[in-house]
Amino acid sequence: MIKTTILVVGLEQKEITTLRQKLGFGYIVLHHDTSPKLKLVEGKLYVASLTVLDKFIAVDKVIFHGIFENDFDTLTLLALWNGACLPNAHGMMDLRLRIPGLARALRVSKFGGIKRSMVIGQQKWFSQSEVVAKWGIWHFMNETFLEYAAHWVTTSKL
Repeated sequence: MIKTTILVVGLEQKEITTLRQKLGFGYIVLHHDTSPKLKLVEGKLYVASLTVLDKFIAVDKVIFHGIFENDFDTLTLLALWNGACLPNAHGMMDLRLRIPGLARALRVSKFGGIKRSMVIGQQKWFSQSEVVAKWGIWHFMNETFLEYAAHWVTTSKL
């Protein structure tokens, strides 16, 4: 029996256990907490083994659940591979920078009509109603999103 090898990046161990149970014996699930060492050789994707030094394992499908600080090259490699990847590697690569991605997505979104605000760098800000403020290009929930009503000063830092 030929098994399908699935690389899962970024899910919690409990989710991996559930996934393995639901998939059954026809699959090999390789799990990496963070962005793994990958290589693409003549259209075939390989991931570094977690247990054997300098060994790479062929991968058939990828589930990439995460945002990692230096993952753009990994996403580009997955896009060049053009294999089965969830979410789509081209989409992740195109939208990795959050604010430009938001601007692109709003052109086709039902939320495109909402009036938005934006400042660049450190500036004073006032809002008469409660708004969600985000700064920085990265999307870290509960770290860079805060609700405000009144005055505040934006920063150029995360």
